[in-house]
Amino acid sequence: MKKIIILGGLFSTICACDLRGLPEGLAPTPAGEGASVIFNLDASPLPEIPFPNDLATRIDPTSPTGRRLNITKEAPTEVEREVREKADLLDGFGTYSPISVAFDRPLDLCEIVLRHHGEDDFTNDAVYVVDLETGEPALLDLNRGFFPYLLPGRNNGDAPDQVTNRYYGNDPRAQASTIVFDDHPEAPGEDSDGDGVQDTRFDLPDCDGAHWRYPENTIWEAETNTLLIRPIRPLQPGKTYAVLLTNRLKDMNGHGVRSPFPWINHPRQTAALKSLEGHLDNLGITLSELSFAWTFTTQSGRDDLKVIRAGMYGSGPLKALHDAFPPDLQSLHAFFTDPVTAGSPFNAQPHLASGAHIARVVSEVNQTEQLIEEGSAGRSLLASMENISHFISGSFISPNFLVDKDGLAAEGCATPLPPHGNRSPATKDCEVPHDDDENFVVDRHSGEMVVGEGRVTFWCAIPQARFKRPGDAAFPVSIYGHGYGSTRFEMLGFAGFHARFGIATCSTDVFGHGLAIPPALLGVLNRITEDVHAEGLLAALTDGRARDLNNDGEKDSGGDYWTADTFHTRDVVRQSVVDWMHFIRLLRSFDGQRQMSVSILNPDGSEGHLDGLAGDFDGDGSIDIGGPDSEYYAWGQSMGGIISGSFAGVEQALTAAAPTAGAGGLLDVGVRSIQGGVKEAVHLRFMAVLLEGVPHRDDLTRLRFWVPNVNDDERVEVAEVAGIVAGDRIRISNLANGEADEVVARDQGDGRVIFRAHVGADAMRAVDRRKVFELDPGPSGLVEPYVLNDDNFPAGLTLETLGDPLKIEIIGADGTLKQTIDAFGPLTDANGATLALRSSFQGLIYDNGLSLHAPGRGLGKYRSTPDYRRFVAISQTILDPADPINFAPLYLGEPVDYDDATPGTAVMVIPTAGDMNVPVNTAFAMATAAGILPLTEAEAPAAYAHYGRSPAQAAADAFALEAVVRKRRWTQGDRGARPVWTAESNPGGIQFDVDDLDMRRDRFHAPDFEELGVLCKGDTSHPSCRYTWSCGDANNPCKPLREFTGQLLADGRTSALRVPMLNVEGQHGFLYPEPDRRLNGGFDTYGFMVNLIGDFFASGGKSLRQEVCMNVIPATIVSTCTYPLTCEADGSPCDSPGPEGCGEGNACLQADEGICATGASASETPVTCRNDETCALSFPYGVLDPNDPAQTPVGADQDSIDNHVCEWIKSLGASE
Repeated sequence: MKKIIILGGLFSTICACDLRGLPEGLAPTPAGEGASVIFNLDASPLPEIPFPNDLATRIDPTSPTGRRLNITKEAPTEVEREVREKADLLDGFGTYSPISVAFDRPLDLCEIVLRHHGEDDFTNDAVYVVDLETGEPALLDLNRGFFPYLLPGRNNGDAPDQVTNRYYGNDPRAQASTIVFDDHPEAPGEDSDGDGVQDTRFDLPDCDGAHWRYPENTIWEAETNTLLIRPIRPLQPGKTYAVLLTNRLKDMNGHGVRSPFPWINHPRQTAALKSLEGHLDNLGITLSELSFAWTFTTQSGRDDLKVIRAGMYGSGPLKALHDAFPPDLQSLHAFFTDPVTAGSPFNAQPHLASGAHIARVVSEVNQTEQLIEEGSAGRSLLASMENISHFISGSFISPNFLVDKDGLAAEGCATPLPPHGNRSPATKDCEVPHDDDENFVVDRHSGEMVVGEGRVTFWCAIPQARFKRPGDAAFPVSIYGHGYGSTRFEMLGFAGFHARFGIATCSTDVFGHGLAIPPALLGVLNRITEDVHAEGLLAALTDGRARDLNNDGEKDSGGDYWTADTFHTRDVVRQSVVDWMHFIRLLRSFDGQRQMSVSILNPDGSEGHLDGLAGDFDGDGSIDIGGPDSEYYAWGQSMGGIISGSFAGVEQALTAAAPTAGAGGLLDVGVRSIQGGVKEAVHLRFMAVLLEGVPHRDDLTRLRFWVPNVNDDERVEVAEVAGIVAGDRIRISNLANGEADEVVARDQGDGRVIFRAHVGADAMRAVDRRKVFELDPGPSGLVEPYVLNDDNFPAGLTLETLGDPLKIEIIGADGTLKQTIDAFGPLTDANGATLALRSSFQGLIYDNGLSLHAPGRGLGKYRSTPDYRRFVAISQTILDPADPINFAPLYLGEPVDYDDATPGTAVMVIPTAGDMNVPVNTAFAMATAAGILPLTEAEAPAAYAHYGRSPAQAAADAFALEAVVRKRRWTQGDRGARPVWTAESNPGGIQFDVDDLDMRRDRFHAPDFEELGVLCKGDTSHPSCRYTWSCGDANNPCKPLREFTGQLLADGRTSALRVPMLNVEGQHGFLYPEPDRRLNGGFDTYGFMVNLIGDFFASGGKSLRQEVCMNVIPATIVSTCTYPLTCEADGSPCDSPGPEGCGEGNACLQADEGICATGASASETPVTCRNDETCALSFPYGVLDPNDPAQTPVGADQDSIDNHVCEWIKSLGASE
């Protein structure tokens, strides 16, 4: 049986089990025979107490809450000890973490259904979580569907119970439906996962007519008899809460649960619980009904960002930030060596690139390397760039709280400000900042902070002058946050479309991100950009913040962003927010008086200079963007949706925000995400070092390690072993810390064996290897690996420093030691020939005979275990201070009141239906936390009357939060006649469309609330109909969710939830408009969403239009003008887009032989061309599609109007 390693922490010196001498409890425990709460401080390896719990804290008067967590530092690995040491500094527990309590026997969970799944009535509940100051009870999810753990399948053809093995080879729990619970039954005597427990499948009980809101278990861990409780909205930070278990919670014999003490609480918590006595009446319970109570205090870490933001503006304990980091640009990039030769309209301004020129570069590069979508989407994107006057790209210095604090950063990299360092500046030449393991050091009490310079790269798109809105001195700015692993280049997909709304778009490279181009491809792209005289563009875009984190010579964009180092993950999100706050401050400093003096970085490495009015980049005497009174907006997708979700709560200079495909509750992202890089950087680091045995040739078994390689996985081959048979025991031992795991080899069905074991281990980090082994890139940009054997270790390096020594033993079923593997061995191919390729990892090649050791770090955990469940719970506590779930309440209900900005932000939260990259339930959670998605009858009485439940519960009941199509909650088919799944027919699943933004014009025939209401009024066993819907009659059809969500701010701004349905199986985020979707009988939801966000921002967060015509972007086809043509109008050449060519850059339509007429030009005047072989080149974005209904005259009927560009969109910029 394996030895379990717990990260959650052994809480030290909590209290003694001997209660003598302590005060009495709140009330005595009555006599009874019910299930008792487990409270065992001596349990191993983790004290078994209700959690979180203030008994696991220590008093600290310097803490904002007066407490700190009290965690022992002892752990088998350094990686775990580091986390424990940092956790010990937290001033409380998570506001959004699961609450757990174990019992000595099973409970009757049907009491939960009866008391927590029907009416929203607190007075009959069995379990409460109560704010001890106000008496306010928290809204709880006890299997109501807000926190689904269910994993998706591989594709839409999977059977409902088929789960894809995403968590590496030979996983004994490959078919477990969640990564949290073990629902894989084992036969008597079987222990396939080596946990020493015979696992059984647990299903929610049938409750005699009372129905579970959500049919999958999220509430009960059967192996430990543990009840799991989740607050649906985050608890208030820095508050003390009581968890109350009443005698309404019963065991299987009908007896109420009991306290393990003579009193109903631990005596050390009696004083804190005294205030309960004034709140019990409002809760509808009496003291005699209380069976057990305990307290816990939530952390206040959210306030760090608020104090940092105030400090930037010269207020509060961190006010030194104001003078230390002035709002100045550091540099601008020159796009051209010679703007005149390049044909730039900005002849003397190499730092400006026109939208048309960028479009040309993108089009040229796209011929070799696909940058944009093909077809109408790509053409609409290129055409949108005509709305942009010019781009700028550059850098600024931001307060960097992740600056290297160990003195290991390379030359050219920043060091902390005094007194913690000498403030070395952040430069473009910094290659190894040594910051991939850093954390914030900020003390709000004393004002102490460790901070240095952070160089942040950005670029902005400034609209054409004709789109400037009346009254705007400069263009307002939208900050766009790119996705995980992406770059600031991503904003190009939307900047041109939003330019039409009079909005400039800027984007930064998020911490650790940047355009990472392999050295072999860089030369190709350089030649292409040189051909179009845009040498500086590639240099500008590759000047980012990514670093080489694994010694292969290639930069790893976002490699250390989402990882199992939860403290670092927490702080890279916070640093990204800090960078945006400083960027807003910089933009606000463009007041029309302030001057700038900025370096210009030329493509050849030389530097120029630009002096002038700050913010006036085109030199016309007025600022281009921003200003102190301008409006600012923020949005982004995926990671950008997460960052903008937190940013919108703390940066009150924002007018509006639209976090898209983001998340609230980062724990709940990790337990279901299919995003590439997450399982590798997070889950594999939990599981590693993972030893796998797989059949090779003959009777050989290949042994290999699985370890995380930045945000990817790596198989490090170990050796080939003969003679392993089913029943043999494989034992892997860590010789440095004594940890070991032992598993049994099992027959994979063909007589050959497989197995998998885990062991926690430490190993040298890649950045340290780089220095020790001198793994610097050569002239080609590539790194020459170091071939390592036992005889050529660099001076001073030992095996133990490189990686924990490991030993693998093969033990027969009779206990006989058959083989020992303690070195890397030779490898062979399928024919038995010795392979020249040897094991390698992060710059090292492991020579045959090298002593066996851990190549990478990991905690050695198994998935789907109580151990793992505890770990993810404590991870949420660590992530809390960065999590959007804790900033969402600040949008509207609790806005931060800064002196220099109007409190509150109009926020449109945008989940995308069925998203599993950032699971869609977490985006709904953000809206729920903000109060945008109502959760009670009091919050939305009209909605409650309409649905018979809250809008939030309506979405959960429709399975829009679970969103796992393999379960076939909804199948593809006609509305009202969907097939029931059978193995024979196997109809595909489909996502539920809560908002019907396309007004039933999608080609998916997606189920919606109107269909659900009709279904539930009939004779059906559909799980969405378990609780009665008030709507659904012919005269009262169920309405979309969008009609019941949102809140108003005092100044007329509004919030909203909008959920686009983009794909049958679900989709992560959306792209730029794709008009062909509309022409093929569907609806261009991409175009609709781009216009919706643009109008929401342009209206100052006050407009939420819902019009069919918002999906109309004129469709184009590839030009067919291939024969000699000239301009009929005046004979001028038709070979260049823009005002100089006939057609002004618009489309060219073939009419008849020898004649091509443009579509409507900027002047609405068609132009005819003849006899010019380059006519087609005048219209690089294609020609207007004559089959597009938008090209026909507008009729009086609504359908005709809907098929044309909205008049209000058409009028944008038309006044020029």
